[in-house]
Amino acid sequence: MDRKTFFVALLALGAVVSACAADYEAQPAKTCLTAPPSCAANEVCQDAPSGPTCACKPGFGGPTCAIECPAGTQDNDRNSTCTATCAAQACGAHARCDDASGTRTCTCAPGYSDAKSPGTCAFVGIINDPAFSNTPPASWKLTGAVLDANYASGVDPGQVTLDAPTTCAGSGQVRQSFTMPTVAESGPLALRAVDRLFTVSPAVGCTFFCLPFAVHRMFLRNGASFLGAINDFTVTSAPSGGSFHDRSVCLGERWYGRAIDFSLSPVSSCSGFSGTWSRSIDHLSIDEAPNCPMPGTIKNGDFEAAGGWTPSNVTGSTADVVAGAGNGGSRAGRITASTYCNSATLTGLISPPESRLPNLAISFDYKLTSQDSVTVRLGGQAVARVKGNGAYQNAHICIPESTKGITTDLAFALVEKLSPTNTCDGTTNREFLVDGVEFVSDSKCGMPATLANPGFEPTDVVDDWSASSDVANSTPISLEKPGFNSNAAASLNVIATCQSSSVTALGSVPLPGAGKGIALSAMIKGSLTGAAKVTTNLGVGTFAVTGAYTRAQVCLAAGNLGVTTPLTIALTQDPNGGKCDVTAVSSVQVDDLRFVEDAACPH
Repeated sequence: MDRKTFFVALLALGAVVSACAADYEAQPAKTCLTAPPSCAANEVCQDAPSGPTCACKPGFGGPTCAIECPAGTQDNDRNSTCTATCAAQACGAHARCDDASGTRTCTCAPGYSDAKSPGTCAFVGIINDPAFSNTPPASWKLTGAVLDANYASGVDPGQVTLDAPTTCAGSGQVRQSFTMPTVAESGPLALRAVDRLFTVSPAVGCTFFCLPFAVHRMFLRNGASFLGAINDFTVTSAPSGGSFHDRSVCLGERWYGRAIDFSLSPVSSCSGFSGTWSRSIDHLSIDEAPNCPMPGTIKNGDFEAAGGWTPSNVTGSTADVVAGAGNGGSRAGRITASTYCNSATLTGLISPPESRLPNLAISFDYKLTSQDSVTVRLGGQAVARVKGNGAYQNAHICIPESTKGITTDLAFALVEKLSPTNTCDGTTNREFLVDGVEFVSDSKCGMPATLANPGFEPTDVVDDWSASSDVANSTPISLEKPGFNSNAAASLNVIATCQSSSVTALGSVPLPGAGKGIALSAMIKGSLTGAAKVTTNLGVGTFAVTGAYTRAQVCLAAGNLGVTTPLTIALTQDPNGGKCDVTAVSSVQVDDLRFVEDAACPH
């Protein structure tokens, strides 16, 4: 039975049914497949809202499609006049073409206008009321925020403000819908944000920088879909009347060529912080940004052109781009260090494709001093460590799912290490060379990457987790086969009050189904003394710990759902009666991490 016969049989059996008013019966919808009209030789059937109809084949026109239009022309209105197609005669810069009516027309892309110079599309802006001056009125939809159109400070009049409880809960939003041009219509664009933290009352005893830190971020979304983040203040307060910060975020592929239900949500991790502040946003706009990478690309990934990479040098360590050092004698990025305990950083911008390249990974060739390591960071967060053997090697690092289609920074830095005498004294000769940074498909990245190496498995080239411990000579990631049905686990240890031991990796928190939140689940075993606890920076509460591997979980805060952000698991020994350095030994092993949906978690 062919497809047409099968479909007609389904209709006859009542498989396609419409709901009809009384005294009416359903009639099967006619299509080119079920009821094709009789079309002439130069016609083809097309389905239309009114039913199947005959249209001219490409290259033909006229009332009966008898006129053959030359290549590059069309007669879509069938008036016997062949005119240029959009494909043959494109519009000017920042304009889009439409020839469906039979007449090729050019209109400016969203964000552009030719009002000042007809026929020349110039950028006029995409976001309405970027200054929060209420012009045009009601351009912004606000949740937990207050707009003051008369505020006179900042870069322009007006601002919107969110208070500390709102940012701590992650419940505040400023929101606006708009349509974005395609990449071809606009080129690189960036979101400009001008904002500040205004300290109303600092924590007790705090004058400027204080502990514990309150970490502040601003998440960008299209509806529920993650668009990026602005990571900023990592201190608990700014000076009273703190200055505005003016920064831009390059946009990735998931911004372009679509309707955007844009929202900006300030989120603060405020545990243990007693100060009070407000978040003020003075300006939000989308601007042309020629210094940003084209979406879906890496700017100067082969180091052969100028620009694209920014060195950050420190005493005893330098980053630069040099000729003749690449794999095959090309140009390469380089980091050198002549002293211990310091490393320069080499940072570039990358814009991973949203979906056109499956199993997405970033690939690079590198040469590193033997027995040395380099930290690789995405968006400021360590995602891997590569190991050196003195010769050029190739490394692949899977791109987290919610980083695809988002522009972020890629940074390399030597792992800081002590001298053979466990001090920063003396000299050394460390060198890292990197070349051929590009996006590739890698079968090991076939599953959506929500967590880098959730089982803490050792690899020959790449380490996905970074570790920190207050305990001398402690190795938070153990490779001695203590894992739960695996070769490794994170082994966290403390020996005194006020100490902590932690591991951190980049996590892409998934979006849950309706009515559910997300929890971080792990297999954990160990022993805790006194006020010791195991926590995650993204969640609320503590992991339960027993003497045998048992699955435990902690709900994540609602503000962290659907975002890519650093994920830390920490063992912390709280003070004993306010005293530090009191002996208190605790140890846990963590393995087999997962994000799981849970209706009991915030959403």
